Amino acid sequence: MSLSLSEPPDDQGEGLDWRCPYCGITVQLKIVRGFDSESSLDATYYLICRCPRKACQKVMFAKYDKNNGHLAEVYPFPSVSETSWQDCIPRQVRVDMAEATRCYYAQAYRGVVVMCRRALQNVAKNKGAEKTELKEQIKELHDSGLITKSLFDASHEIRHFGGFGAHPQDDGLDNIIKLDADTVFEFVSQILTHVYIMPAKTKELAKKRQEAKQGKKNDQP
Repeated sequence: MSLSLSEPPDDQGEGLDWRCPYCGITVQLKIVRGFDSESSLDATYYLICRCPRKACQKVMFAKYDKNNGHLAEVYPFPSVSETSWQDCIPRQVRVDMAEATRCYYAQAYRGVVVMCRRALQNVAKNKGAEKTELKEQIKELHDSGLITKSLFDASHEIRHFGGFGAHPQDDGLDNIIKLDADTVFEFVSQILTHVYIMPAKTKELAKKRQEAKQGKKNDQP
């Protein structure tokens, strides 16, 4: 395959949104240079891009899908591990989410939804769910007030799509695409924020407020 310099896609479009593999922030990548295949069968632009954040400015290589109008792959893949998530989230849940992220960047979208389902079940176990089936564990999370009605509904979609990804289906629903993986991953992220991150941050604020109050009291003559 030979490449030639070409007019790159419009670098103002949403199709260039991506999580920078260096700083970890989702940004609209800036195109440095674009290359096009001389083959009419190759529907890909090959791009050299840069992270627009002043604190980053790292350069990366990307593939842009002409047919769908968005980035298909960006290299290098991000370095993702359990430490990429906050410590207030249980370690096993963080391990599951790290693997889900690695699956995402490898375009293994069934792997994404399966690992998200596993992360959700580990959340339920961590919060003391007594049932063995995820369907019932989700109900326990809701009944105990740990998740809202909207997160309850989202949890069941995670459960369904995780099952579609893990088990052969005859209804076509095991054909997990990127959009499905995006949605399921976002749902789990919202649940982790609601169950772990918000309570931890609220506790930190309350502690800071109490310390300030106590300090002011101690300063009084």
